[in-house]
Amino acid sequence: MKSYFSLQWVLLIRKLNDLGFNPLISFVLAAAFFIGISELLFYKTLLAPFILIGIALIISIQSNHQAKTEFVRITFGDATAKTIRLIESLLIALPFSISLLIHGAFWQTALLNFLLFVLTYFTFSFTKQSVIPTPFNKRPFEFTIGFRKTVLLLLAAYSLTIVALLVNNFQLGIFSYLVLFMICISFYGQPEEPFFVWIHAKNPKEFLFEKLKIATIYSSLLISIPVLTLLVFYPFDAWIILLFVLIGFVFLWTSILAKYASFPEEINITYSFLIIICAPVPVLLLFLIPFFYKKALHSLKELLP
Repeated sequence: MKSYFSLQWVLLIRKLNDLGFNPLISFVLAAAFFIGISELLFYKTLLAPFILIGIALIISIQSNHQAKTEFVRITFGDATAKTIRLIESLLIALPFSISLLIHGAFWQTALLNFLLFVLTYFTFSFTKQSVIPTPFNKRPFEFTIGFRKTVLLLLAAYSLTIVALLVNNFQLGIFSYLVLFMICISFYGQPEEPFFVWIHAKNPKEFLFEKLKIATIYSSLLISIPVLTLLVFYPFDAWIILLFVLIGFVFLWTSILAKYASFPEEINITYSFLIIICAPVPVLLLFLIPFFYKKALHSLKELLP
């Protein structure tokens, strides 16, 4: 297990050096950036704890994709693989937990670590698609595969809606369906093989429109229960509920376009940094969408007619 973390550290340092970044300076700037964003969030919005929890969940989901999990399991065995994943999740949670504790968000800190524990232990337990039925068509594959990988996390998000109603916490209710949006975004975290893009009989514009349309329809299906529930119990706050639904869709669309803007590689650091910078002020994402759209068209034109 020690060799695994040593290897991950070496790979991280090597990647930073390959990108032309000094590792020490990069860590200092990353820490300063995280502190600055955290302070800005807590200053601007009461939803800051939930936003930080959501970001931590997205990082955890994307850093533990199926190929990596299977490799670790085969190399180290099931028991050690689960321990490694738990330690990785705790390391991801550490800066977020410290920030939450500093700002007095004690139960949110417990919630974050509980969700990461659930995600760590159960996310990839189901390897046969036939085991769990989904409400989605097998095409496209993102939601079918993603649903089966995160089914327990989805149930946990739905449970948050129930808890929000029981304790009369409107903000927790909002957070419950924002978590669902974050899970949907994670479905698009890893690029597929170019062949699975090439087989579409569509031009780049049609391909992107189809991806955005399906993602919008399927994510609407996933968030419909908590959103409708909140609208029933908090009718006077309907505009806030619908506003955050719109913000969730904007993040989803931006993430999908950013994925194909970098295709066939993973979303690069620059694009990720732009999204993170704009996250505290979601309206700025509206300027990123056309930028990523043009980049995506350029990336896809070699594969699609």
